[in-house]
Amino acid sequence: MARNQKATTLGVTIPVAMAQAVFQLVRDGRYSSPSEAVRAGLQLLLDKEGVHLPPPDDPANTVAKNQAGNRSRPR
Repeated sequence: MARNQKATTLGVTIPVAMAQAVFQLVRDGRYSSPSEAVRAGLQLLLDKEGVHLPPPDDPANTVAKNQAGNRSRPR
């Protein structure tokens, strides 16, 4: 991730097989961490869906981060 990008933590639940695949990609040296592999996959999804993110220094990143943190979790 670029140094000038802000980040947040997002807890997600994925099937064991997906987690194993992510760890294998890291072990194979394709990615330096599971987070990097998941970010790459999410970027592909966003590209496919036509979602364009604001530049890293755009104030919209702060708004999106605040909204994500305020969402209630389904029970």
